[in-house]
Amino acid sequence: MSLPIGEIVKLIPAAIQVCKDLKTLFNESRKEVESQKAGDRWATYINPIHGFKVSWPAQRWGIMEIGNIAPYTYIPITLSFKMTRSVRVPSTVNIGKSDEIVPNVNLTIDLHGGIDMHQYVKIGLEGLSAMYKSVGAEFYEERLGRKVEADGALVAGHVKFSNVLLWQIQKIKRFEDKMYTVTGTIIEGVPNVEIALNDLPKIMNSVTILG
Repeated sequence: MSLPIGEIVKLIPAAIQVCKDLKTLFNESRKEVESQKAGDRWATYINPIHGFKVSWPAQRWGIMEIGNIAPYTYIPITLSFKMTRSVRVPSTVNIGKSDEIVPNVNLTIDLHGGIDMHQYVKIGLEGLSAMYKSVGAEFYEERLGRKVEADGALVAGHVKFSNVLLWQIQKIKRFEDKMYTVTGTIIEGVPNVEIALNDLPKIMNSVTILG
């Protein structure tokens, strides 16, 4: 079963509500996450070098990639939703080629250099918009929700390609000299999208900074 666009619009705020309190953005949300795991077999990945751990329902999600280096940032882990097919997104970078995507969650870590959180979010959103447009997106819109505090932020938005609509939730946490950003991506219309959306805030809330 896949959800029509109207139903996803209704569910996104519910997912945001689960993880909106920035005072319990990461470590303080452990009790809530543990209670949500009841009945599921959860896997956990611990990275002592970069100081974090993350858990996910092993029946429905799996590790897609570990240790990817992107411009100006490090992506230590990406999880993908296994209960659906991939969706092809046309790319203007490689003419005639497409990228395949599935609902996913990834964690990125970079050095903030003392930048103000509001400025960090602004620069990040501008970079996302430019990146998505460069690969063929019609627009990137983040006005679904934005909350920024001194040491954390939450942003929700969507990306429109010619054949698909992506919904994204980002949680950002400043810890010492680093910024930890967890991004959850949902694809409108794919099979079992309502299950992926239900899992999303639980996985995002499971991220714990070890420090």
